[in-house]
Amino acid sequence: MENQEIQPETIEQEEMQYESINEDDASVLERLAAIEDELKRGNQLFESKLLNDAAKDEIIAKLHKELQGYKDDMLRKILKPVFMDMIMLADNMKSLVSRYEETPETDAVLEKYQKLRKEFLKVGSHIDDFLYNHGVEAYSANAGDDFNPRTQQAKKNTDTGNPDEHKKIVSSLSAGYTWDEQILRKENVQVNIFQNVSL
Repeated sequence: MENQEIQPETIEQEEMQYESINEDDASVLERLAAIEDELKRGNQLFESKLLNDAAKDEIIAKLHKELQGYKDDMLRKILKPVFMDMIMLADNMKSLVSRYEETPETDAVLEKYQKLRKEFLKVGSHIDDFLYNHGVEAYSANAGDDFNPRTQQAKKNTDTGNPDEHKKIVSSLSAGYTWDEQILRKENVQVNIFQNVSL
């Protein structure tokens, strides 16, 4: 076998190829590092956006809740006087009917009264239905129940000699009304009062 001599030109070519490969590797690594940096920045932006969206959602929910509260309060302020007037109208009609029931009249007047009474009771019933359909509920105590100043107002007192009947309801004079579980108007009642009079 012959000894072949390695030509200096071949060595230089191989070194140049090697340097070219190293430069390509370095270039690829730089590109990969740049891509990795871009991915990190994108991930940070995405996480920042998620946090920002969550904060916005929280603010929107809070504002919606406040707005709903203002709306409910405004509705309450508008409807309460309407309901109170309707309740007063129903009470006045029922009171008028009960006053005429106590006065004896002639047959002709009594017949007219009976017709008028029916109409007033119908209107009163319609008013009660209207109130009920809008969330206003009537309540009334039974005779013998304890007087409750939070839900009732004593309009009449009746003296009693029995201490066990003290602050017991004699009768309900007009119903109380609640709206959204709050007292709209207290029930008017007649209450027994025990007067301890010793001679």
